[in-house]
Amino acid sequence: MDERPYQLLADTQPGLPVEPGRPAREDYTYERKRVCNLFVVLAPDQGWRDGGVTKRRTKEDWGRLLVRLTDEVFPEARRFIWSAII
Repeated sequence: MDERPYQLLADTQPGLPVEPGRPAREDYTYERKRVCNLFVVLAPDQGWRDGGVTKRRTKEDWGRLLVRLTDEVFPEARRFIWSAII
């Protein structure tokens, strides 16, 4: 499991379309809209992954994710082993 804050951005100008011999082009300016929090859960040995997005990063959001994992996704699990991916 991991979590990460993420900025939501919007373009301030439309990009230039594709032309013969030139790829599409986008301007580097943007407008910052909001921030959200991304949760990612991986079980690579089972070929499974899941995620979620919340408005904020709170312990209640983290707790809801844990409850969903233990009650809905893996109800038969007797224990969870957490490991860091470096």
